[in-house]
Amino acid sequence: MPPDTMVEVFAPARRALPEFASRKQRERAGNGGLAFERFGGNWSKKDYAIEAIKRDWVRAIEGEHGDCGELARYAERIEALAKACATKPLRFTTKWRLVVGMGIANPLENGLTWHRTLAAPYLPGSGVKGLVKAYVEEWADPGVSDVDIRRIFGSTPRDEKDFVAGSVVFHDATPTTPVKIVADVMTPHQTAYYRDGTMPRDTEDPTPIVFAAVQEATFQFALTPACRYVNFAPGAGKIDPLERALGDCESTGKWLEKALELLGAGAKTKSGYGRMKPT
Repeated sequence: MPPDTMVEVFAPARRALPEFASRKQRERAGNGGLAFERFGGNWSKKDYAIEAIKRDWVRAIEGEHGDCGELARYAERIEALAKACATKPLRFTTKWRLVVGMGIANPLENGLTWHRTLAAPYLPGSGVKGLVKAYVEEWADPGVSDVDIRRIFGSTPRDEKDFVAGSVVFHDATPTTPVKIVADVMTPHQTAYYRDGTMPRDTEDPTPIVFAAVQEATFQFALTPACRYVNFAPGAGKIDPLERALGDCESTGKWLEKALELLGAGAKTKSGYGRMKPT
């Protein structure tokens, strides 16, 4: 089928899907993350009111996302996993707004990280690990030795040999209750400077950009020792690797609390986003 014919054939579906997704979001039915990531983009650069269309699309997903029962059951499973590894999960509540995954490709140009099955925003374990490591390397007092950092977080890409995994496993931080999402806005004043590197000036018109942000949520974090330590049986007179790994988990939990309070998770942390407090 020629490309032009395909466009003509699928045009009704292209228009119907976003309308269907928007209606489902208003009814709070279906997976909000799927709608946000896949059913947007019903516009083109030729649309005169493209920014207004994007704004309406973000506002269509405003409200609470995630099923109470599913979120609670998932939290219970992670809690049982942590307990089996002789640790316990940590819960933190946002102090203000949170934006995770802003750089993800999206028709809105500003994405949001959604859990595929829980249908709610979450913090990937890799991001949690990076946040804690950044805090340890730059802010921890007293300083943590390079040997301890390598043992806890594992090798870095700069290591040429002797690659090792860290002693602590960073699990995804998932919400324990439905997450409230709002339409937020940022207004760059020197667009040409950021886009083209030209000299900044005050004669440009501000460009409001709408994006989706988490208004309030409580997340459950879990830190467990790596499996090789859980299944390890130490010999007589040797240091117990499991005991040391559990100590690493305890230290990492304290660093995580400080990192969330001082640095914040996700994007726009310099503007106060992403800060959390223990629950």
